[in-house]
Amino acid sequence: MGTKLNPGAYDCLDKIAPDEPFFVLRAKDPLAADLVADWVDRASRTLLHEPDKLMEASMCADAMRDWRDMKRVQDEAIADQEKLFALEGSLRLFAGGRIEYADHAFRFVRTDGEGVVTSVSLRGLIEKMPKDDIPF
Repeated sequence: MGTKLNPGAYDCLDKIAPDEPFFVLRAKDPLAADLVADWVDRASRTLLHEPDKLMEASMCADAMRDWRDMKRVQDEAIADQEKLFALEGSLRLFAGGRIEYADHAFRFVRTDGEGVVTSVSLRGLIEKMPKDDIPF
């Protein structure tokens, strides 16, 4: 199975003629893994391709799915971290009244008497938090 940094045994980019049309499927394309798996399925019914080539393509389809899953988890973790930083910045600015933090679409309102911070957020990060639980 090949990558840009480590071409596979059946990598063809160096073999393409200067005028030969080609199309590249990337792992980030949500259709890529299924299309490669479909190609393997169809190609396996013919005698046009070596079994090792089909195996490498099948492994590539699996690796594409794994890469997309890993990337999605990383992107979600980054987004959660960005939300946390935005929330932290907003709460640091919050001083017992109302604050609108338009850059991050947060609005905070503290209820009187109960010491509760009520958060209205487009992303729904938190709803209510006791004032004493705010770590700063």
